[in-house]
Amino acid sequence: MSSPKLPINICPEERTPLVEWLLSVIASQAATIEILEQKTQALEAQVEQLSEALKKAKKLPGKPQLKASRLEQPVTGQKRGGKRAGSAKRSKKTIVKIDEERIIEPDSVPLGATFNGYRDYDV
Repeated sequence: MSSPKLPINICPEERTPLVEWLLSVIASQAATIEILEQKTQALEAQVEQLSEALKKAKKLPGKPQLKASRLEQPVTGQKRGGKRAGSAKRSKKTIVKIDEERIIEPDSVPLGATFNGYRDYDV
């Protein structure tokens, strides 16, 4: 819950003893809140330290060390030139010299069989 903003400067005519007392109460509460926030931060750090020590004593995995995401950052390093190793593939058929070509007819064709075309292969 947010408290309404209080005026910083109050005219001397409006500074009654009650207003002075209220301003001093507000100032002391603000100081108390600041001290309590510092103590809370110190206690949270101590609890974190003790829980890490307890995990080590119990041989449990500790808090993972997460790195910041690098997706939003521009790439600073140079990319490697060229392709990856093994990606330069070439066809071996271009090197092989074909001596002769043969078309082999089947010995017998069953009744009702249909011709599906030729299939080329190298021997």
